[in-house]
Amino acid sequence: MSLVLQMPRGNLETINSRPLVMEIVKQDVDKADCAKAFAACRRYRINLNAFVEHDKETLMGRLAEFVEQVENVDYINLFLTTFGQGTLPDDVVNQVCNRVRAELEKKDMKKYINSILTAHVMKRPADHEAGLDLLLRLRENEPGPVEDAVKYMIFLVDADRLFDTALGMYDFSLVLMVTQHAQKNPREYLPFLRELRALEKNYQRFKIDDHLKRHEKALRNLSVRIGLMKLLAYVEKHQLYDIALSIWKDTERYDTMLSAYGDWLFKRREFKDAAFDHLSRRISRAQVAEELGEMKEQFKKQVTRLRELRVKKVEEPDAFYGVEDMELHNVDVITDVSMAPTMFTRYTVAPSAASKSSKRGSRSKRKMERKVGSGRKGTVDEEYSLRSVTKLVTRFNATQ
Repeated sequence: MSLVLQMPRGNLETINSRPLVMEIVKQDVDKADCAKAFAACRRYRINLNAFVEHDKETLMGRLAEFVEQVENVDYINLFLTTFGQGTLPDDVVNQVCNRVRAELEKKDMKKYINSILTAHVMKRPADHEAGLDLLLRLRENEPGPVEDAVKYMIFLVDADRLFDTALGMYDFSLVLMVTQHAQKNPREYLPFLRELRALEKNYQRFKIDDHLKRHEKALRNLSVRIGLMKLLAYVEKHQLYDIALSIWKDTERYDTMLSAYGDWLFKRREFKDAAFDHLSRRISRAQVAEELGEMKEQFKKQVTRLRELRVKKVEEPDAFYGVEDMELHNVDVITDVSMAPTMFTRYTVAPSAASKSSKRGSRSKRKMERKVGSGRKGTVDEEYSLRSVTKLVTRFNATQ
């Protein structure tokens, strides 16, 4: 990989051209000579991201060979740290860290404990809890290297963050193990830990989550054994109404929390949401959607019927208005019963249609024709459809 140059005055200069070095590294990666490629990158200060940038799929398939060839723990830590602090996408970094960690755990967990912790810490986001959980398991089976592993993890991660992570796991022995090796002043944490250990389990976890500002988890722990007024105060303080409603759904506290949520929305002048919230005490969202769908179908039917009537009004006005045939008024009405005339016939016999027709006269006939032709508001069917549409609109506005 060296290039010898002779200067004009005759002296010789040896250089290592970066393009030449990169080409040799790529060839070594293709030949699965991971140890040689890694050594070249370290010697000539080539970013280890070159392994991934050259051929990611090939590297992912040969990570087991990489771990086998590069056995030095510090070298593997350097490899993982370079990836974690580089510019590669988060999913690529997490994939490399998980693959390397799995290979190291299968090979020798005790030997590669620091590298495994590095893989947890360099993920995005860092998985500090998994690293501390590994220390707990290792303390039960292999207590020897735990002390050095804790110190190494404190070297990688800020001690206060590690303290909060251990506290959030609700394991006080783990918290003490971290604080002892982090050289924290006992006066800063012992009174707080004593106060927590004296509390009931669920309330203890609530205090821890509240201290760590994990308010959703705190509310779930608080809801087990606590008064309703304290719950409402905590929910209002941190605006956890959605979480509270999901926790107490189908319980006796649900309506109380729903009412408090509606009042809070009203104070924020979010009147639409507040109104819907109060409405949902009596009717669920599914019922509202079902009612709106029913109104929509009825509205479509009535509008379609109105269009049909309007077309009929233009094309068939007589059928639309129900005009009677004037010739029918001159037809006599014949009774079904035929009886012989008696002395009382002249008092009981009904006048015939012909006699009525003669009384009506031509003036009445012309008056009826003008009445029919003068135009009406519409038939009963049309007026019923219009009233139905009006009622549907009023009902929709009320529901909205």
